[in-house]
Amino acid sequence: MIVMTTLRSTRSTAGFTLVEVLVAIVVAGAVSAAAYGVVGSLAASRRAAERGREMAIPGAGARETLQEWVRAAALFDGSGRFDGADRRAAGLPRDELSFAVEDGGALRPGPRRVRLWIGRSSFGPSGLLAEISSLGPRSEPAETLVVARAAGGLDVRYRFTLRDRKVWTDAWASDSVLPEAVELRVTPAPEYAADPRAGGFPNLLRLPVRVPLRPGLQTLSGGTDAHRPAGLRPDCGALGAAPGCGPGR
Repeated sequence: MIVMTTLRSTRSTAGFTLVEVLVAIVVAGAVSAAAYGVVGSLAASRRAAERGREMAIPGAGARETLQEWVRAAALFDGSGRFDGADRRAAGLPRDELSFAVEDGGALRPGPRRVRLWIGRSSFGPSGLLAEISSLGPRSEPAETLVVARAAGGLDVRYRFTLRDRKVWTDAWASDSVLPEAVELRVTPAPEYAADPRAGGFPNLLRLPVRVPLRPGLQTLSGGTDAHRPAGLRPDCGALGAAPGCGPGR
């Protein structure tokens, strides 16, 4: 009798019953499904955010957007330098332009830095790209916007006065003086050369984008209305603000 009791006890504790195994499988499946749903939701949110960023600059507004951004370029404490690099790659101009603005607006408040360049990668966005990052103590992830997906070249020139003459140069780097004007020429990528519109290249970007600056005012610090581009409301920023903001509004 004692032997039989011990045997039954050993069998009951030696492993799981079929019911317990089935319950464990069902629970594990439910957990896996929930985890997959969370991952899928995060991936969908990321894709939606990327599409939203790309759609934030419609083709028709690419030219105006570039004008507003460059017009708001400023030099102030902690802004870093206005940096325009003259570069070429694959036979095309691939210049890079980096500058700071004192206030990015309601959507991107506070001082920001804008970097314009041509991205050509199969693993990320391509075309004329704009990286917007925060300045100062606030640490925020940089945001990359697609300005013109079909763009393959960016040629930037900078104007200044030399002995009462207006001179254009292909590069500019200074933390104390801004150029008097900036001219951007955007060209389509070779694969869209025959039909730039097939890749979404805005018609208005076919013409040079020339933006006058006011270095006499913008090299000062303080952020008063005197440093703000003409026609920009005091409560509007340069990098996308609330409706009703923009030049002349």
